[in-house]
Amino acid sequence: MHLTDITDSFIATGLLTPEMPSHRWDPYAEPDTQVLVNVAANLVMRVNHVNRSMGLSDIYPFVLSEAAHRKLAFVHDWLRRGAQGR
Repeated sequence: MHLTDITDSFIATGLLTPEMPSHRWDPYAEPDTQVLVNVAANLVMRVNHVNRSMGLSDIYPFVLSEAAHRKLAFVHDWLRRGAQGR
């Protein structure tokens, strides 16, 4: 949920990144978790870099393992289907 929220906040401010599928992309509706994780991880890496240049801690201070990717995919799919009323 953190990665989805971070990505959604980025989009809500009108910012774009080359990893986003389109300028109207909705991270909450994305069916492919790998796409969501790729976009979010790239955003977080950039924000972490800015934070470090300001002497601040990383906002997302760890690398996602394969098990974490599977867990994120399960939870994201479950939440996405729930939001669609299924």
